[in-house]
Amino acid sequence: MTPGRRTALFAAMPAAAGLPLYIHLPQFAATEMGLSLTVVGAILISIRIFDLVQDPLLGWMVDRAPARRGQFAALSAFGLATGFAMLFSVTPPIRADLWMTLALVILFTAYSLATILIYSQSVAIAETGGVGGHFSIAGYREAGVIAGVVFAAIAPAVLGALGIAPYFGFGVLLAAVAVITWAMTRPLWATAPVALPRLRFAALRDAGAVYLLALAFANAVPVALTSTLFLFFVEDRLGLPDQAGLFLILFFAAAGLSAPVWSALSRRADPRRVLI
Repeated sequence: MTPGRRTALFAAMPAAAGLPLYIHLPQFAATEMGLSLTVVGAILISIRIFDLVQDPLLGWMVDRAPARRGQFAALSAFGLATGFAMLFSVTPPIRADLWMTLALVILFTAYSLATILIYSQSVAIAETGGVGGHFSIAGYREAGVIAGVVFAAIAPAVLGALGIAPYFGFGVLLAAVAVITWAMTRPLWATAPVALPRLRFAALRDAGAVYLLALAFANAVPVALTSTLFLFFVEDRLGLPDQAGLFLILFFAAAGLSAPVWSALSRRADPRRVLI
């Protein structure tokens, strides 16, 4: 398996804990755990604020121990597996809201660690191919992200159609996928990390990266709103609950099919113009 394909495969793993979680969690919490959307929303907002603090610390940890990236990757994969199983496949042994909070803390911590690892390792792998290598690896990585999102988004519907308890099977399936993905991508961490100077906010500002962070924020808001409310919109507004899976495929496949196109354009044209 090529480094690009391993990158795509590993990137697909944490992607399952991103948008698909926001798509399925509100309905799962309401129907299976008896929690109100107000409680679920408060839990999600609290954990994302927690992530805002812990993500730089996770990045600092990876930077300080580059030789342990393989171990960190294992930790992230088994953390995802544990979080998925706890959230969807285990009957809460304590209050449902507390159990969900604990499961999500584990899940989002593992998600953040895996995301930091794959983006930083993408730089190390791409360095061997120059500027074009960066765009090529980015294309593989983002295609993997979309594949992971599509897989996790439609999995409960497919499991239900097969006669398997959708959410219970969902948790078990994603836990198994996380472990298998870790086993298949272990060679990914053999490439030595790129030595970079210590990152400071002033350097980000001077390089114009603050504008990119603002763009990332603007880009994330509509997707987050769409994914969180999607199943409720299809079921309550459109009255087409049986077609939710097809709409999800269309929604994410549009992004997945476009990823190689954007990657190719970025290699052949001015990336700034392509971005605009």
